[in-house]
Amino acid sequence: TQIDTDMLVALNNYADDSVNYFDETDGTTKTLANRYQINGIINPTDNVLANLQKLAANAGCFLNYDITNGKWGVVINRDVSATLHFDDSNIISGIDLTGTNLDNLYNSVKVEFPHREIRDKIDSITIDLPDEYRNANEPDNELTIKLDLLNEPLQARELGYLELYQNRMDQMVTFTTDYSKINAEAGDVITITNSVY
Repeated sequence: TQIDTDMLVALNNYADDSVNYFDETDGTTKTLANRYQINGIINPTDNVLANLQKLAANAGCFLNYDITNGKWGVVINRDVSATLHFDDSNIISGIDLTGTNLDNLYNSVKVEFPHREIRDKIDSITIDLPDEYRNANEPDNELTIKLDLLNEPLQARELGYLELYQNRMDQMVTFTTDYSKINAEAGDVITITNSVY
């Protein structure tokens, strides 16, 4: 099995970036030295793919297999510029635009993790979506995430916010494109322009 080392280097650099955050206890802005850092133990008797997915989830990325290069790698969960553009010239079907059912939207996330300040005992952070971002008649729905390879509460909170707010991006677009976009991969950031929509 081959690994795309360029992707891993990019993830390492992104994880090493410092992150500024607001400390509610004293009202000041502080800096976390590393965006993500793995501080846990992998069980070597577990399935290799499951361990890789666990590492990826705790590092804010997705495990990816690039079929064109035949290599495993990661897709970092972050804002980037679009790499592919779809429009009337390469969309060859109708476009189906749907939203997520209200019952499937999460409006709260509970992140469980081993907290470094209490000797790595399991702690949790609960993040609730502000009421102004909720839809009318939306029922309470909490997502529970277990991140057992990090022990920094700020990293757990960062990953919790990512999960909570990304699940609110509830538009799903389905269409068929022509052969020119065969290089599209899961994790690519795209734009869609259509004369109808």
